Amino acid sequence: MPPARRIYLLSPRAHDPETIAVAFAKTSRSPHSFDEIAAELTAAASAEFNEKWVVGYGHASVAEHAVLHIALENISRLAIECIESNRLASYTEKSTRYQTWALDGFHIPAEFSNGTLHNSTLPQRVRCSQRTSRCCRPCAPQLRSKLRAAPMSRRRATRPASDRST
Repeated sequence: MPPARRIYLLSPRAHDPETIAVAFAKTSRSPHSFDEIAAELTAAASAEFNEKWVVGYGHASVAEHAVLHIALENISRLAIECIESNRLASYTEKSTRYQTWALDGFHIPAEFSNGTLHNSTLPQRVRCSQRTSRCCRPCAPQLRSKLRAAPMSRRRATRPASDRST
């Protein structure tokens, strides 16, 4: 069963703005929820992260998260795309390249969850996810080592703009 959908604020009463900004920056590469990431951070660690990534590497998008922070978890890709199409805000999402997704980690709208099409195709969709995961797994270490060896400027230039938030 997929995890429950969560929509919540990271409270500025519980975390300073710099820590919240870092929590949102780290979510791109972390499998943990926004609130779990924020709970693990300290003010000193957040300042160090900002010094390295915002000041040192120029990732200004991290600082953009120091305004209003709404976390949306376990919602559909369609919902994410609709929300992110509003360019009057800044967004960071879990990376589809750097995260390992659960085989049942997809959203099925209620309108389709009880129909015959859903019931007949669900096993095939899960098997397809399993096969894709098995096929890609042997390549991952080599791809990671090549990416680590590439200069930062080249890595940034080859990543799609939508995945450049951190």
